[in-house]
Amino acid sequence: MRSDRKTLNRAFYVGQEQASGYIYMTRIFIIFLAFIIQIVLLTCGCEKSADRSSQKSMQKSPGETVTAFYTAANKGQYQETERYLSADVLGLLKSQSGPPDDGIRKVLDQATRNRSIVKITIGKDLSEGGKTVVHYTLHFRDGTKENGNKILIRELKNWKLTTW
Repeated sequence: MRSDRKTLNRAFYVGQEQASGYIYMTRIFIIFLAFIIQIVLLTCGCEKSADRSSQKSMQKSPGETVTAFYTAANKGQYQETERYLSADVLGLLKSQSGPPDDGIRKVLDQATRNRSIVKITIGKDLSEGGKTVVHYTLHFRDGTKENGNKILIRELKNWKLTTW
C-alpha cells in the first residue's frame, strides 16, 4: 500500500510538473500572440488614425469657426476668412459690384473696426435643426465690446457662417 502511495505521489508530482510546464508554455504563447496582434493593430491603424486626427483638427466646432473667422479678419487675411463662409454668403459678396476681394475687405474691416479686435469671447451654441447660432462678444482696443450672434450651417462636414 505504501509503495502504491509513493508511486501515485510520484506520478502526481511528475504529472503536475508536466502540467505546470504546459501551462507556462501556454501563457508564454498567449503573451507572444497578444504582442504580435498589438503590433499589427498599431501599424495598420496608424495611417487611418493620422487621417482622422488631421480631419478632426480641420473640423472646428461652431464656436471655434466664429473665432477663427474673426481672428483671420482681424489679421487682414481676407482669403482665409472665405473658408469659414457658406456658399450663399460668398455668392452674395461676389455678386456685389466691384472686385470680389474689395467687397469682402470692406465688410470685414467694418466688422473688425479696422482690425482692432483684442479678444473674442464665445458664449453658448444653440442648435436647432441643421443650423447653430453662436453668441459671441468682440472686445476692441478702445475698451468697447460688441455682442452678436452668427448663424452657422454644415457644408461638407464643416461649419460655415451663413445669412439665414
